[in-house]
Amino acid sequence: MKKRFGILLTLIILILLVYVLKDLNPNEILSLLKQSSPIYLALAFLSVSISFLFWNLRFQNTIRGFVRETNFFFLLKVLMAGILVNTITPGTGIGGEPVRAHYLSKKYKKPKTKFLGFILADKAFNWMIFLIFLIISIFLALPLINIPVKTKIAAEAILIILGIILVIIIFITLKRPNFNSSWFYTKLYKIKSINRKFLTPEEFQAYLKKRISNFKKTFLSSISSKNKLAVGLFLSLLVWVFLYLSSYFLFLAFNSKINFISIIIVVTFGYFIGDISPVPGGIGLMESTMFLLYTAMAVSGELAAIVALLSRIIYYFHALLIGGISLISLRWQKK
Repeated sequence: MKKRFGILLTLIILILLVYVLKDLNPNEILSLLKQSSPIYLALAFLSVSISFLFWNLRFQNTIRGFVRETNFFFLLKVLMAGILVNTITPGTGIGGEPVRAHYLSKKYKKPKTKFLGFILADKAFNWMIFLIFLIISIFLALPLINIPVKTKIAAEAILIILGIILVIIIFITLKRPNFNSSWFYTKLYKIKSINRKFLTPEEFQAYLKKRISNFKKTFLSSISSKNKLAVGLFLSLLVWVFLYLSSYFLFLAFNSKINFISIIIVVTFGYFIGDISPVPGGIGLMESTMFLLYTAMAVSGELAAIVALLSRIIYYFHALLIGGISLISLRWQKK
């Protein structure tokens, strides 16, 4: 269902993109690039770098107490390697998490499942802040789009109803009693690579339950710690603020002022669409979404295209180039 929705959304965005792109003037784009301010371009690049540093600092705080002494630059190297894998894999960016857990386990000689629990707890801090920005963006975007007032009110009412339904579903799900999952372990045990390592399905079930228990305890202990939660949410806020600032500086680089709220809306929706898209890392779709939203907010097509592309190029420089170098370095150290 999610995959079909992602494909349908991709087709809709691409159709809209083609419709808007036909009116762009290449000469105007080149003229804007020539007039850009190197200082603001550098600030845009630096803002993304700082956001990754805050991300790494957040994770360092998350594993505090589990690992006595952590090397900030080693954690940063592992983080960037994970981001690389997330960028080249489809979905919500979880492919890099096991990679990070693997190298952290090798370095600090502790179970992978526990590191994975900390990594996903750290990711939960990010999701909490992002969800707040997403909800705010949904309601703030409606007044900025030129549609009838009655339509805006109806859309907001629908969003509120959907939100209430979602909360009810989550509440009911959490209250449901545990079900018998033995059949699930039995099905997994039929995989050859698994039944070669374990003599019986019961032995495999005991092994997997222990790993899941390790992960669950680690995850819950992290998000239930008031100190870690407070610091995690604050650093997550800084991560997103500097990502938003990067796009804001890009507009200033082309001597154009824009409401910072508009930046928040566009960047937030861009990342959201990228997360649910079937395209690896949301590449292409995120840029298209940001471009379309900027133009819907009365930004010229040429400027919208430049800012959307440059913001992603800066991100991909960190994710692909620095992430690639980090992964090669980790693999080299492993040897």
